[in-house]
Amino acid sequence: MELAKECKKCLYEKEIKRAENIKNLLERKQYIKEVEYALEHLSFDSPPEYIDCFLKIYKNSGQEVQSYKKLKEKYNIKMQQKVKEFEEEINQSENPLKLAIQLAIVGNYIDCIAMPTIDDKVLNRLLMQYREIKLDDKIYKLFTNDLANSRKVIYCTDNCGEIVLDKLLIKYLTLYYPQLEIQVIVRGEEIGNDASIEDAENISMQEVAAFEGNGTTIAGTSLYLLSDKLKKKFYKADMIISKGQGNYETLSGSGLNIYYLFLCKCNHLQKIFLAKFLDPIFSMECERR
Repeated sequence: MELAKECKKCLYEKEIKRAENIKNLLERKQYIKEVEYALEHLSFDSPPEYIDCFLKIYKNSGQEVQSYKKLKEKYNIKMQQKVKEFEEEINQSENPLKLAIQLAIVGNYIDCIAMPTIDDKVLNRLLMQYREIKLDDKIYKLFTNDLANSRKVIYCTDNCGEIVLDKLLIKYLTLYYPQLEIQVIVRGEEIGNDASIEDAENISMQEVAAFEGNGTTIAGTSLYLLSDKLKKKFYKADMIISKGQGNYETLSGSGLNIYYLFLCKCNHLQKIFLAKFLDPIFSMECERR
């Protein structure tokens, strides 16, 4: 599948920005040259796979990749401090599950890969307004019907901070549908501020569901890169809940029973979903067939 031209343009502009960190001008030019070659000659299906390729080129050129450890800790702690308040509010609502979904979608704002910066003022505003998010009634009905008729569910997480709200949503999923066996999938290695096994452990994800890494360095879930064992889990799952833009970009088109939850952060997806910047997306895979 050929990546959209505007996606390649956006990826290139981000790498030009990253190249500014390379002090040696010759090494900077060489890095940009290799990025240009990759965009022109390598055929990946999604932006996260190109980003992974660029990071490997960057590391192989002797550059140090920025650590997001402190940022991840900051937002995990921030959300953990707020989660009890959110839970009390959700419990008092007419439809706690729906409200938990709305909150989990808002949490997707905490994204340092798709977003140039994470603005705490914007995050706080979104968290204050999460109850106002509109979910498609038809999709929500299909979602709850699938939950009622499912046993094995895979939940693909995206970012730190957000993962705390995912944990809360999973708590409600298993409360209303106790037959569910939910398997949480986090990133296989450190990539941006995406949630890893260490992050899942730090927020005690095991209190609500089992979890494992996807075994890759991709900021998404590329099925063909998964181990045979994990790939089987995806194909045998009754339904998949996919958080974040990277998971959408890598899983979309797979034909599996997937529900996508994220905030729209790029021009290309705004066109696909007829959405505005930071509009909530609650969609399903069969709509894309």
